Amino acid sequence: MGGRKALLAIVRTIVLMKEDGYFADAGERAVDAAAICAGHSDWESCEYWAKFAYENRVAELGDDHPLAICALQTLENPRNRKYHPQASFKSRGLSSVTIPFTVTKTPSMTDPALEVIKKKADEAFNKNNYVVALSLYTFLSNIDPDNGIYHLNMSLTHLRLQRWADASSEATKALELCKLTVHKAKAYFRRCQAKRELLDELGALDGLKIPLFNQAIRANSLNIDLEHFVSSGGDFGTALAEASRLRRAYDPTSSVGELADLLSGKLHFADSGSKLAYEIRPTKDRGLGAFAMKPLRRGDFILEETPIFRIDSAESDYITSRSLAAKFDQLSPTDLFRCLSLSNVWHSEIDVFEGIYNTNVFGQSLLLEVSRFNHSCSPNARYTYHEPSKKERIIALTDIAEGEEISISYLQSRDVYARPCSERQQVLSSRYRFCCQCTACDDANFEKSDRRRREIQKIWESLPTAMGGRKALLAIVRTIVLMEEDGYFADAGELAVDAAAICAGHSDWESCEYWAKFAYENRVAELGDDHPLAICALRTLENPRNRKYHPQASMVPRKSFKDIRLPQSL
Repeated sequence: MGGRKALLAIVRTIVLMKEDGYFADAGERAVDAAAICAGHSDWESCEYWAKFAYENRVAELGDDHPLAICALQTLENPRNRKYHPQASFKSRGLSSVTIPFTVTKTPSMTDPALEVIKKKADEAFNKNNYVVALSLYTFLSNIDPDNGIYHLNMSLTHLRLQRWADASSEATKALELCKLTVHKAKAYFRRCQAKRELLDELGALDGLKIPLFNQAIRANSLNIDLEHFVSSGGDFGTALAEASRLRRAYDPTSSVGELADLLSGKLHFADSGSKLAYEIRPTKDRGLGAFAMKPLRRGDFILEETPIFRIDSAESDYITSRSLAAKFDQLSPTDLFRCLSLSNVWHSEIDVFEGIYNTNVFGQSLLLEVSRFNHSCSPNARYTYHEPSKKERIIALTDIAEGEEISISYLQSRDVYARPCSERQQVLSSRYRFCCQCTACDDANFEKSDRRRREIQKIWESLPTAMGGRKALLAIVRTIVLMEEDGYFADAGELAVDAAAICAGHSDWESCEYWAKFAYENRVAELGDDHPLAICALRTLENPRNRKYHPQASMVPRKSFKDIRLPQSL
């Protein structure tokens, strides 16, 4: 809500982008501008910016994209705090600030990141992993297109892959860009090698085969176009489909097939069991997603994945571009390539490693497979870190039909089940740059959902201490009922732990056992029976009077709460 100064900065940014020939992302800036105007109750200006945002979202993403739909809903309902949570928070008057015209992202890159990617590209090349090496060199070339060394590297890699036409083309680009004689010499030599191989192939073909040869040359060009597309942040569903078509059309043994395998995760799956539970494939409107390959029940393990790396809580507040580069430097070239393929909603705003990390971190873990699972505020699965095995897990919260998308919540605990839609959208938009359209957020349901979640929010704000007795127990029961009515089937075990503690404090051991059992069953279903929280819940159930587990046991006058139970339907 920075007012006039912030709006003028947005206008200047859009003007500079257009002057520089960059015609993407203006809609993103306009969303911020509309929010500023809404905060100051300048609805005319808010409508101006919201319309600009919508038109650009449609032009860049399509009118059926969630961000375009959200932009349209914001344009139609600018005063609705679902879309502008900060509406009317400030004084009025910003109508004079507009832009003077109607108007493939390039990630930001620091030197440490460039050094790491170049090092890993060279490492992949030296290990004969030419597909990964080429993709990393291409990524670097897109970042720094005037650096002829990358084109030299790409030319040599094409030679190793026997892509003679592309090797020649990259050598020609290197000749145009390189300044040093030694580099030009290498470029001439590699172009000579490539042309010789092309002539040898052409001489071996008779007249009938020449059309096939030309077709093969075109196929090579298509392969490279695909790799450029992928390395510069193109849609992975499209890339996978196209890679599959090229592989079938031209060469079943082609490295394009290997590239598709890399992108789809076949070279880095969690374990053999998880392959049977889900597959990663394109969704209708949210990029890639995870879909059940068989019917799943509550408590079924869907995935276990070892993080690419974890940031310790002690260092999480001091993350810098250089420290993140050091983490990425520890990866294999293949894992670095797959990390660079992950979504990055912070393109052109922060360093590419920071952008990828901030977009895909879960807790403190950077994960390749878990990052493909989409968000829902009423998820049918949850992720959790299992410290003993050092693995991240995804476990079903509900029964999931074969072919149904598996969703998790990017928000945790009360941040999702005790926040209304507008507050959740604000967090998701600022952190992940998307507008959630799940069943709890869509226009047909969000008001009913908000009533439940606001009631939960009020309950939490007024909840008595663990010694609160009947009032606190009734509040816990009401919260669990509201959560399940709203399609939220996680975290009930956490509430049951509090309920068991209340009963232990009042020496109601029968009720304590009831709640401890409920807590244990839910911990097992949501986390696994070997999770430390599930093990603790079991020990509490077996030893409810032990003050190691209930420090407040028998600390207040004895009371009975046998009449306070959850509905049998739960």
